[in-house]
Amino acid sequence: LRELKMNVINVAVTLGSRQNRRADRWKELSGACGYLGFDLLPAREGGLERINLKRRAEEPESWAGAVAVVARILDEHRPSVIFRPHERDRNSTHIGTHYLVADALKKLGPGFSAHIVETEYWSQMTKPNAMVELGVDDVTDMVTALSFHAGEVRRSPYHVRLPAWATDNVRRGSEWLG
Repeated sequence: LRELKMNVINVAVTLGSRQNRRADRWKELSGACGYLGFDLLPAREGGLERINLKRRAEEPESWAGAVAVVARILDEHRPSVIFRPHERDRNSTHIGTHYLVADALKKLGPGFSAHIVETEYWSQMTKPNAMVELGVDDVTDMVTALSFHAGEVRRSPYHVRLPAWATDNVRRGSEWLG
């Protein structure tokens, strides 16, 4: 998207379940987005709460409020492309975000149009249909942006795993999509 000079807006749907980390996570995310030249928008101050399938099923009125927040953002910004986690990404918030965006799109109705790109992080897609090539500069920028997430990297060294993860994606992509 940067290569195409598109305006990228990262919508921070949540800032994690640990309230004592939210301010730091926002600061870290702001630094990463700033480095990459992305805009950053909170779904709401402090992030949305409990974005998961349990809340969707058991608290429909509360869930509808979260859907309205995302629908308003989409309607206001009218993105041509929306990235969301795939529905089996194993992280309950990622799965919840998948359905939150789906429900927001339904609320907006047929007058709203955008390309939907599903992403994977915690769990691989069973039937991926696209693969994006990253050059050395792109990967360098990703790792540099990741360095802004100091608290998250202390918890889990994502930067160390990134090269192996990318290599595995190339292996899978060349077999499944090649």
